[in-house]
Amino acid sequence: MGFTGGVGIGDQWRGDARNPAEWRELHYRATGPVVAAMQGAFASNWVEDIGEILQGPRFFPELAPEGGTAAQLVLSATGSRNYMHMMLMTAIGGAQSHIRIATPCMVPDDVALAQLLQARERGVEVDIIVPGEHMDKDMVRNASRHFWGPRLEAGVRIHEYQTTFMHAKLIVIDEAFVSIGSTDFDGRSFRLNDEANLNVFDKDFAREQIGHFLRDLELSRPVTLEHWQNRPLRTRLADWAWSWLRALL
Repeated sequence: MGFTGGVGIGDQWRGDARNPAEWRELHYRATGPVVAAMQGAFASNWVEDIGEILQGPRFFPELAPEGGTAAQLVLSATGSRNYMHMMLMTAIGGAQSHIRIATPCMVPDDVALAQLLQARERGVEVDIIVPGEHMDKDMVRNASRHFWGPRLEAGVRIHEYQTTFMHAKLIVIDEAFVSIGSTDFDGRSFRLNDEANLNVFDKDFAREQIGHFLRDLELSRPVTLEHWQNRPLRTRLADWAWSWLRALL
């Protein structure tokens, strides 16, 4: 049995997003052969940190297939040729009708920003949920907001979650592909951090995640181009200043 998502060990994850002290989160349980890949990701970090190699049936028991859902684990780390970035950009580039993204950190690189614009040029709907005023790192919100203008002009819909800090990490492409795990939609996750995402190819699972996404939309405030353009000068200056450090945030 394996678990993936955004949950950490802390009091923020003890509730169900009922108030600002309880973060909004998504976490998933997986069974079947894909768990061996998840264990492999853990073992890779374990040997790096502890110096112990986990091997043999004690750690890697034989896993029989379960269910009919196709899934794969994608790993990315410094020096791994940006596999996470490549995977996500390929998925977004293949979208035909709708891209849905929920992320606590939306500070993408120029390639990702361009992919979102190209998706709109193809007629693909794009909805993104990001944290609102409840944010653990305000400078990340500043850096993200600086780049919203061209996306809003192109028809990308950006929504700020209102109830608490939005820490869920979810990407749904059309009604066929879902990517869940540790990866934020930012440059650090794309190219620097150790990350692991579980990709699920299943229409029923995709529709279930879209249901979660739509419920979160109901608790979010849409950002209009007019609202973005009319933000106070002090806010715009802070957004601009932090945008220069987006690769480090």
